[in-house]
Amino acid sequence: MRKKEVGLILLVTLVVLILVSQTSNATITQGNPFFNLSSTSFGPGQTIDGFVNFSLINQPNNIYIIGKLYGPRGINISKTMTISDFLTKSNEQFTCNPTNCLTTYSDVPGSESTEKIANLNPGNESLYGIKIYGNNVKIVSLNFLITGSSSDEASCSDSPLKLDLLNDNSIDWEYAARDIEPLNNCSDFINTCYFNSNTQNFYLDNTPRCEKIKIGKTGKVDLSASINIISPEEGIELSLYDPLTQREYSCSPPDIDGWTECSISATETPQFFINESRYVYVCIRATRGSYSIKSEADHPCGFFGNLGEWNGNFTFDYPLYIKYYGFPSMNEPEGIQFDNTAYAGQGSLENYIQSYINSRYQGNCVSGCVIPLKFISNGNQQITISQLLLSYNVTGGLTSQDHFFDITPHHAIINMSQTTVPLTTFNFTTNTAGAYSFSISLGGISKSAQFTIAQVPIVQGIWPQLVMPNIPTTFHANIRELSNPIQQYIWSWGDNYQETTFTPDANHTYTQIGTYTLTLKIIDTAGLQGSNSFTITSNLSKETLNESINKIFSRINNITIQYNSLEQWYADMIGLNLTSATTNLNSLRQQLQIPTTPLQTIKAQLDDIDRNTPASIIDSYTFLESSICPNLENIDPNYIKQLASSRYNEDQKEEIQNAIDLWQQKNLELKIGGSVKGLVYQDRQEDKATILNIKLIPNNTLNNIYLIFNLPSNINFNSVRIKENPDVEVTNLDDAIGFAFSTIDAEQTVTLALPGKHELSEINFYASPALEKLQINETGLITNVKKPFPIKTVLLILIVIVVIIALLFIWKDKGKGKQGSFKNSSDLYNITNFINISQAGGLPKEAINQQLENSGWTKKQIDFAWKNLKESPGNQDFKDLLEK
Repeated sequence: MRKKEVGLILLVTLVVLILVSQTSNATITQGNPFFNLSSTSFGPGQTIDGFVNFSLINQPNNIYIIGKLYGPRGINISKTMTISDFLTKSNEQFTCNPTNCLTTYSDVPGSESTEKIANLNPGNESLYGIKIYGNNVKIVSLNFLITGSSSDEASCSDSPLKLDLLNDNSIDWEYAARDIEPLNNCSDFINTCYFNSNTQNFYLDNTPRCEKIKIGKTGKVDLSASINIISPEEGIELSLYDPLTQREYSCSPPDIDGWTECSISATETPQFFINESRYVYVCIRATRGSYSIKSEADHPCGFFGNLGEWNGNFTFDYPLYIKYYGFPSMNEPEGIQFDNTAYAGQGSLENYIQSYINSRYQGNCVSGCVIPLKFISNGNQQITISQLLLSYNVTGGLTSQDHFFDITPHHAIINMSQTTVPLTTFNFTTNTAGAYSFSISLGGISKSAQFTIAQVPIVQGIWPQLVMPNIPTTFHANIRELSNPIQQYIWSWGDNYQETTFTPDANHTYTQIGTYTLTLKIIDTAGLQGSNSFTITSNLSKETLNESINKIFSRINNITIQYNSLEQWYADMIGLNLTSATTNLNSLRQQLQIPTTPLQTIKAQLDDIDRNTPASIIDSYTFLESSICPNLENIDPNYIKQLASSRYNEDQKEEIQNAIDLWQQKNLELKIGGSVKGLVYQDRQEDKATILNIKLIPNNTLNNIYLIFNLPSNINFNSVRIKENPDVEVTNLDDAIGFAFSTIDAEQTVTLALPGKHELSEINFYASPALEKLQINETGLITNVKKPFPIKTVLLILIVIVVIIALLFIWKDKGKGKQGSFKNSSDLYNITNFINISQAGGLPKEAINQQLENSGWTKKQIDFAWKNLKESPGNQDFKDLLEK
């Protein structure tokens, strides 16, 4: 054997030994403890905090860290990240080989083929590759054929097959064909905020009229509109604009009448795909003929004008509708062409691959560059990829490739010394009270810890967080009291100083330049504790000011995403206006580029912007769903008279109020739940809107039913937002809102939003049929018979009434201190029912009492309800009392 060959063998052996050594030494070492939570109790909406403590030696980056949250009412949330992503998002120090932490690929020898076949099950992935050779690579085009077959059923939620080109966790194509077996029962026609009241007509012309509507994930939609035809000539165009991809798709209705519709699908338009539930814009315009469309401006979520020229303000909305379809199984014997028209990413497919070649290989593929293709299955299916044509220019001219390869990924190797990483990177929150379990899994290590979501107070923010050294600073804390007043604020400044105050304000001076961890611990009057930590920068320089500007811009971006995810029908109530803050921040950034600009002046302006730019939108208060009986004093028969065109004698008011109460108890259950939406600032919180969900649950089929919602004081109809419900007609009754149902044969929900924060004690509503159906006669008595009673029967009734009255007086006297101060038995039943529901949701007794007091119940009533709940399990005594 030649020396050269021996040397080559030794070199290969050495490389193999090094690789084996690196792999075999890959370890994850647990810290002590490996995982812990910062508290055993967190408040509703508070980020679950704690740490995970570990070190890494030669660990491949294909391991994942998984956080799971289990809780009451079926809560089961899981979040997964690669270890490098987790550490990067946590700003932790670690090393990667290669330094960019990227995965590299090599082809499997002998796997080259013009066709690849894969049999996939749900959750399976298949990885293939395409190789490029040459220098100065310039991609010209890429296309190949995907065929497949499956016997799976269709799905309303997800596509059966996805392609992740470049294996970068970005889905670049999903199967969404619609010409095999359309699944069209996944949604009805949807409109976000149009109400057929207070409308006016507008002529349609070539300028579109658009409406913002939220739909689910889909590859096919039907667009529709209700229009008036003035001169019938086919010239209507409907379109859908996707703000995420900034693409517009259009269709023309084949027939134009009062209700006109057409479809957009991935079958005819391969690029069309809505990859997640989100808002899109549906538009209509006329290219020929003469048409008009209705419009209303009470709660607009639409506009008139071209999308490219729209200023972002909603002015009108229209009867425009959208219906989205589900996903058939993969059955494509003729195949689907994957090319630039089918590519779902931003820009062009060729530029996407070119950017990968440039960044990963610097355009040099002399040794071969691998383009990975990862197919992800959501069903049982066989797929085949074939007819590859990859064209590209290299030094020497145009060339192409037509073979696929099996490829092997080589993951980056990570090393990190023992580090404590915060769990806030996962950003787990929940508003549901109760007992929870949080678990962490990493490379075969799994630990869990228990905690509760309770009414502990929350430290939501601190202002300011940029201070000047040696200058006394007043710090303001944003505190969320959930059940009891705060009695102590313990400030640990991070510079070996600590103090206690009795207000959410404190003065402190940082004497040195640097960054400090300020921890504020708060204790309420019940002994419940909450805490949070913040990074304080003590340094005034252009760099720290620029860093603060960037943080505020990041905050603006985050809250904009939150705002856009709100349901559009009430979003304007939040009152989020960030235009001024953005303009002023850009101005300050430009001023910092001027050498003579005084930094203290910049900081003063920046502090003002910082203080008045919200950080998040939260549910500051949640109403647990509970059953409601009407308050007789708040029932106004005049509203039913107005809605149902009933006759009404004011002298019968009290009898009719009782009749409505009796009818509702027999025929319909009313429930209410909801939440208060608020803006969280660094130093305060502002409640903006109260969202209420009123449920009507019938005991049998009911016809022509009216729900009356009494408006709280200082609230008028125009300031209320109402979610569209096609089964209900809405009427402005000045001091109330009327909802008319033609038929209720299943649960119905009315959802509305009131400006500001409102307690349930302010909310009054009731339901009734037309007054004639209550059978009130001229004497004011409720009757179900037509013949008069015999004299003997009348005397017997009078005797019974006298006995009942006497017994009631005796019962009332005996019940003092026992019955409490309830006006009627239904009040007693309501408060007991609320306690039952709250206990089932995990709320402690103190928190339940606080909510009841906030809703207007007295301490005497609350104590009586608890006592009777203990003495009479199941509240049978209250139910018996109601039946009597």
